[in-house]
Amino acid sequence: MVTLKRRAQINETFKLGKEKITISLDPMKVVREFHKKYETLAAAEKAAVAAVGKNDSEEIFETYGNAIFAVMDLFFGEENRKKIVTFYDYNYVEMTQVILPYITDKLLPKVQGILSAQRDGLAKRYGA
Repeated sequence: MVTLKRRAQINETFKLGKEKITISLDPMKVVREFHKKYETLAAAEKAAVAAVGKNDSEEIFETYGNAIFAVMDLFFGEENRKKIVTFYDYNYVEMTQVILPYITDKLLPKVQGILSAQRDGLAKRYGA
């Protein structure tokens, strides 16, 4: 009998106060969408930094916040993102100082590691 398998998923659990949050990531989906969302985030962050102290910057900061939420939704899902925002009492600066490094330093390397292993496996199998 042959057993068919699906791509490896990343399952991660973290504590948010007293609540445990479990996420499941599809590395292929994350990689496909992350670069586009991260480029949007980087551009929004640059615009936000330039707008600090200016009176007409509300829309710029809203765009930046939405870009952060888009990256969080990709990794945590919308429901968990809302829980995270509530946990930080809508203190977006504190939240991003913790959450973005968690994404870039912990979750993203796991995604990249799985994809690298898959590429290596395909290269071995097909002699590339």
